Amino acid sequence: MFKSFSNGLYKPAKFYTDAGVISLRMYNIQNGCIDFNAAKRVEVESKELEQFILEAGDLLINRVNSKELVGKTGIIPKMEEPLVYESMNMRAKPFTNYLSSEYLNLFMMTRMAQNSISLFAKEAIGQASINQGQVSLIKTPLPPFEEQHRIVAKVDELMAICDQLKTRLSEVQTTQLNLADALVEQAL
Repeated sequence: MFKSFSNGLYKPAKFYTDAGVISLRMYNIQNGCIDFNAAKRVEVESKELEQFILEAGDLLINRVNSKELVGKTGIIPKMEEPLVYESMNMRAKPFTNYLSSEYLNLFMMTRMAQNSISLFAKEAIGQASINQGQVSLIKTPLPPFEEQHRIVAKVDELMAICDQLKTRLSEVQTTQLNLADALVEQAL
């Protein structure tokens, strides 16, 4: 499934500056996406940049975290500037000729994948960790490439509907509160 795995870059705190390269930390992986809010920058040498650069379509996997959060994933989007990743994460480069990064990311969020990660995770001092070998052992359903894209498109469509429903529910709750306030005012 994967061409390669690589653990991230460790740099002491003094190398994190406002002028460095964006370094994705475990906090930047949220709900299957990369969240650039609160992203830190780190000074890297050209050799480090070459070794730890992230490319669009790479899967970033959190390898050290709490038992509940270890194994969370996000897909690297196309970016105008280079990105690297810290040592608490690993980069997985899927064979993109038969495995969609988006499909793999969705699968890694399933209960099936999370149960496997939970079984593999080693716990010590309040943290859990997984390694590249364990991730490569996760049994992954592999439909034809075109079907993977259809699955991703359908999930995206359903998630958009869920987002619309959440927005409408919030609007209805606001209207309900406004009506209740108006009724109380009229009663007084």
